[in-house]
Amino acid sequence: MDTKRKGHGAATRARLGDARSEVAGGQTNVGAFRTLPAVKAEDVRSNIGMAIPDWADFLGVSVKTYERRQERGDLDEKESLKVEMIIKILYKAADVFEDEGVAAEWVTTPIISLDNMRPIDHLNSIDGYERVANTLGKIRYGMY
Repeated sequence: MDTKRKGHGAATRARLGDARSEVAGGQTNVGAFRTLPAVKAEDVRSNIGMAIPDWADFLGVSVKTYERRQERGDLDEKESLKVEMIIKILYKAADVFEDEGVAAEWVTTPIISLDNMRPIDHLNSIDGYERVANTLGKIRYGMY
């Protein structure tokens, strides 16, 4: 990986924080997982330019519940896992596209190879996450 590519991922990590630092020992298994601060979710939401109703829907909660999470200051475990997945995909996309703006737009744009769905729409499961990550790998290596 060249320095230019490293720079985009590092800049994304600096702005959004490293999701791995938000979990115990860098582990993401359910037993060791701590919830993320609600401000982290809001940073990601604003970074990708998603409206609050759409973001709440992605997290699987109502707008009112999302607002309560913001007031309370933390997300629950399921919401935290989804935010962590999108942060990791944003890192990968910033490295692939060498542009954070393009990466943020990519995750919210329908992609033919993802069944004309947005990458973010696949981030409701580990299988979906892997499919999006694999798509980015194929883009990086010129398969798309």
